[in-house]
Amino acid sequence: MLLYCVNMLLCYYHAVSLSFYTHRFIAFILRGIYVSSA
Repeated sequence: MLLYCVNMLLCYYHAVSLSFYTHRFIAFILRGIYVSSA
């Protein structure tokens, strides 16, 4: 049961960090498009 909890925590942490980096990456691309069009 403990192993299951640890596994869920790792999955949750990975999903959160992945979404954080994805948002930063999308913001970076959008800023690049905005700068190149301006």
